[in-house]
Amino acid sequence: MKLLLFGNVGCGKSTISREIISSGKQFQLLNIDDFRRKFGDGSMEKEKLAKERFVDEIDIDNSNQIIECSGWRIQKKWSLKALKCKDRILVFVLLADSSICILRLLNRIWDIPYPDKNCKNVNKLIEKQALIYKTQCYREQMECFK
Repeated sequence: MKLLLFGNVGCGKSTISREIISSGKQFQLLNIDDFRRKFGDGSMEKEKLAKERFVDEIDIDNSNQIIECSGWRIQKKWSLKALKCKDRILVFVLLADSSICILRLLNRIWDIPYPDKNCKNVNKLIEKQALIYKTQCYREQMECFK
């Protein structure tokens, strides 16, 4: 089974993933931020490499993966790959008000080499993502999983 977790920065995707894994369920976790930490350096070139490696790790034959990220463009890529899986796919879209996501980040150490160095604009990123999750095109994309 594939568990696909969509949601904004700070909405709770990693918390839910950790809870599932700590409950004894045997899932491999693919988290885009782990790939950014491993392959990224804050440049757009390394961000692209991190995203490509992330998508490459989706195993259409591995029936136990939790796949989580927030970026619209990368979700589209891995969503299409996940659709080729032979197993069941459960899609969770975690919606949280952008103000809640921003508050949660106040207590978080930001150690992710994202192209916006020092994440000066992380609040803008969260606001932008919140708008994307509310748009018709996002809802239409999710229809492909039904």
